[in-house]
Amino acid sequence: MHVYILDLVMTNASQRFQAAQLLPAILLVWFGLVIGVSFIATPAKFIVPELDLITAIKVGRATFHVFLYVEGSIAATIVLILITQNLSRIKRLYLGTLITLFLLQQTVISPLVKINSESLFNGNADYSSYPHIVFIGSEVIKALLLVGYTTITSRVETAYEKITKASHV
Repeated sequence: MHVYILDLVMTNASQRFQAAQLLPAILLVWFGLVIGVSFIATPAKFIVPELDLITAIKVGRATFHVFLYVEGSIAATIVLILITQNLSRIKRLYLGTLITLFLLQQTVISPLVKINSESLFNGNADYSSYPHIVFIGSEVIKALLLVGYTTITSRVETAYEKITKASHV
């Protein structure tokens, strides 16, 4: 029996296992992590009276720095599945959108949040919560994409198949 990363092949062809079958589970784990970190743990620190705003933001920075490695590993796994597995166009588009959003968060939105936070740390009166609001909005979109994958892609594929069959009749 040969074991490959992302494509476990059993000796019996009927037992062939595709890594793409793990996608719903991978996405739901990621969804749970986003809910836990972004929507439970992060807001919770702002209701602790002993934590001032600056300390709470610094704790949030550290949390998201560590979380980046977790999310990055999951995103890399999804990219490997995209590269190695035979997925439908709609699934590729959907997952590509998710990965693009993640990369946008890491390369554009998070750096803006960091710059904005630095101005608060330095006592600059120009501090704005706008970058944080944009980041929260992107987390909401990411969470919806993560939880909606199976439902949305299966419904779109079913509709596409019906349209295709109707056009060939």
